[in-house]
Amino acid sequence: PELTISSAAAAKALWWPDLQEDTIEMWGAKRKAPASWITVSRSETPRDFLVWQGDMPFASPALTVVQMARRMGGLPIDETLRRGAASLNEMRQALACIPHQDGNNRVRRLLDQSKHEPWSELEREGHLLLDRARITGWDTNIELWLDGERFYIDIGFAALKIAIELDGFRYHSDRASFERDR
Repeated sequence: PELTISSAAAAKALWWPDLQEDTIEMWGAKRKAPASWITVSRSETPRDFLVWQGDMPFASPALTVVQMARRMGGLPIDETLRRGAASLNEMRQALACIPHQDGNNRVRRLLDQSKHEPWSELEREGHLLLDRARITGWDTNIELWLDGERFYIDIGFAALKIAIELDGFRYHSDRASFERDR
């Protein structure tokens, strides 16, 4: 395709509908944007990372994360993992397909920091602290069923029967969901 909808616009359309983003970025060989409110970057979208919605080409979730992480940090990586839109391996493959782009080293570091698959910035920080302190025996995002309801434990030490909840109200859809996680 001449132009591919990419970055936050693709994420909002494909897997992150509540993303607060008004910019539309497109990748392609074309230099001139089709409208003044669209940004065009002269970059080709690798074929393996194209997703079609009808006649519209979009960057895949894995590629959108790589594009967004350059300016947004770890947030799009965490959100993608939480929503199950792409795996870390898919994100690494997308990054490898677009070498020599500004910000790739930062994205690579963020992906390396995501090895425990954080679902939020606070979880990412918690994982890094545990790793730096060389504390082992923990796992993340552990599914737990109580009274027919599903919960996820942010960090758990199964052998010690310790569960740690890190996220504050901001990462829950409403007050009831926040209280239920307590």
